[in-house]
Amino acid sequence: MKQLHVISNGKLPYERFLSIVESIHPYVSAIHLREKRASDTELDQWIQGMIHKGIPKQKIIINSRSELAGRYKLGGVHLPAHYGSLQEIKQKYPFLKVGVSVHQLSEALYYQETGADYLFFGNVYETTCKPGLAGKGLETLSAIITSVSIPVIAIGGVIPARVPELFEQGASGMAVMSGIMEAKDPLEAVKDYQAYHIQKEV
Repeated sequence: MKQLHVISNGKLPYERFLSIVESIHPYVSAIHLREKRASDTELDQWIQGMIHKGIPKQKIIINSRSELAGRYKLGGVHLPAHYGSLQEIKQKYPFLKVGVSVHQLSEALYYQETGADYLFFGNVYETTCKPGLAGKGLETLSAIITSVSIPVIAIGGVIPARVPELFEQGASGMAVMSGIMEAKDPLEAVKDYQAYHIQKEV
């Protein structure tokens, strides 16, 4: 089964975010809290709100703040490519899945070697989140997938119609931010991604 990761965009008010994730969580693999400007206290509130709304802890992944992920025994922590060694996190929180965003093959190989459980690779396509930055393309995605043995999730400019070609390259799943979080109807947007996913799986 392919994965669908949904990422917060750092723009939504707390209550709007909770409303969205409450409706979509049964249909997605993971929800990433990527709120770079939020304090630990604010993120603590967001995590508690998500748990109160019934989002399973194992579906909640927090970016960079491993202490919070460990305290709540969440699904994992996701780190940037420049993070460095993962050993301290892996030793302190052996129950956490650790993912890393990578942008080239050398990073993918390094983080696989140092214990990453999965990788985000992007941006595969040009994306509104990073205007002017050309997509790295399917060929680079395929090269990374064939060079590592851990799951690789495609991110960056992923729209529903592109899902089949990502899976043809061997991607373990897709990660989406604006395509769901900024959609008029986020639940319908999730179902659109899943529809292309199902078509490919059949």
